[in-house]
Amino acid sequence: MMGANEDAEFFALRNLSGKTAIETGGSNGIGSETIRLLNSQGANTLIADLECTRPDAEALIQSLQHPKSAFFGGVNILVWEEMKLLFAQCIQRFGKVDIVVANAGIMESQKLFDMGNVDEQGDLRESAEGFRVIDVNLKGTVNTLTLALYHMQHNQLTSTSGRRGTAILVTSTSGYFGSTGVGAYIASKHEITGLLRGAQEVGQELGISINAVAPSFTPTPTFKALGEKWKKSGLKPNTLDSVATAIALACTRDETGKCYLVAGGKSVEVEESRKSLVPQWLGLEIAELLQSANKAFESDGYPLPGEMSDYALQLLLADSRVDVNLADSLGWTPLQAAVLEGNHIAAQMLVRHAAIDINYQTSHHDAPLLLSVKRLNGQQSVLTVDSFLLHSELDVNISDSNGRSALWHAVNRGHYDLVKLLLRQSDLRLNDPDRYGVTSLARAAERPVLSMLELLLEQRHLCINSQSTHILPPLWSACRAGNSPRREGTPSSEVSSGQSKRPYWNHAAPSSCLFEPSIHGISATPTKKHGRYQRSWSSAMDCHLLCGL
Repeated sequence: MMGANEDAEFFALRNLSGKTAIETGGSNGIGSETIRLLNSQGANTLIADLECTRPDAEALIQSLQHPKSAFFGGVNILVWEEMKLLFAQCIQRFGKVDIVVANAGIMESQKLFDMGNVDEQGDLRESAEGFRVIDVNLKGTVNTLTLALYHMQHNQLTSTSGRRGTAILVTSTSGYFGSTGVGAYIASKHEITGLLRGAQEVGQELGISINAVAPSFTPTPTFKALGEKWKKSGLKPNTLDSVATAIALACTRDETGKCYLVAGGKSVEVEESRKSLVPQWLGLEIAELLQSANKAFESDGYPLPGEMSDYALQLLLADSRVDVNLADSLGWTPLQAAVLEGNHIAAQMLVRHAAIDINYQTSHHDAPLLLSVKRLNGQQSVLTVDSFLLHSELDVNISDSNGRSALWHAVNRGHYDLVKLLLRQSDLRLNDPDRYGVTSLARAAERPVLSMLELLLEQRHLCINSQSTHILPPLWSACRAGNSPRREGTPSSEVSSGQSKRPYWNHAAPSSCLFEPSIHGISATPTKKHGRYQRSWSSAMDCHLLCGL
């Protein structure tokens, strides 16, 4: 007669019937025992292992309760193309994938930190075997889990669990403790435990549960010597059956983010108890700080650093042979291309290079500063412009084919912060007109944003008036704009609705922006020129008016 726990396990395992499972490292050991249990419960199984294990896998299939529901797929889990083909073969044969068990793993045969591992010259060798262990155990597991998530996201949600599939990562007690001295194996299993935690967000988004099983020592032919030592110590080992049962039961559970540690044939969930002990472990103050940080990242997302391409760029920039100003077939330099693509990290890295031509432009391609201002998009763009302004060789007054400077374009785009940033440059020319005779101030006056005008009028060397017939004076531009001036952030509909289009100085405005012609000696008398009426401005004041008008 079965106990209560055994009875519950029996009914839970029945849920595996009709499911399709892939298990890596399935030809021998824990893997083959798990395949045997899954198959006995009516699951379709794909045994994924190295091609050299085919005889073992075929013998296993012949011994199964339902041999026609199992097949072998020879694969190297480190080779992405082979893994893609493996999943495709499983779907072609069984229609879908419900369960994936990432079980494949190896352990080093020599110590990772072997100071005696030297070559003929007496130099220490790199631990090739150690890195092989890390590759198989971590990269192979990442490949397996990634493809599992990709394919299972297309499954229908189950009516009972609300999940599309289940992934099980086989880690180890070495992934939590690790004092056996096998450094590469311990490191790789800790990485899988970290992978379990790090994959929860994407698993939740896709509706896929991701759990783990962490066996302690389990006797297999590979670890025969260790098994003898374990037995002599009087310690109770796991059995293949107890670990396989823990894995199979984990495949049936609805929860996610769990890890079932199996030791001495007993199974206990450890992730939840670890979380509950964090305040005791770290202290309440630090625990609360980390909890608050986690909540912030959950709501806003974790800000990722630059892509690996930026790291590659960093390596290239460190090479003295690289010409950082070399243009492509279309005439774009790397710095211009970075700005065009919105790669602000790359742009900021390039501008710090000693040989960069910060002012490079052609008749068809604007200088990097102008491109940045024209394509401004978000605070990161402002930081890029700021990095340009720190360059000692920058020509802040450089203009495009229409004679428009960075200041002109910043005003035209109504970007207050950028205009403020540019106005801090001591060599900035405020009064340069474009090819049509429009200055930055005149352009600002045409825009119904008072804060921009206020900012410009604070500048000591700003020219308010001009006698040039090709320059529309700022006051006339304000009148011509046809909109009531407003502060940045005020909808134009609010200020223009129901208001007449009056001369600029008749509108309510801050004292710093109020113009009274009679006070400042400005004449607003229209004169006829070239058969058309045009505003002609005369002033008894110097054309360079100070701020505070």
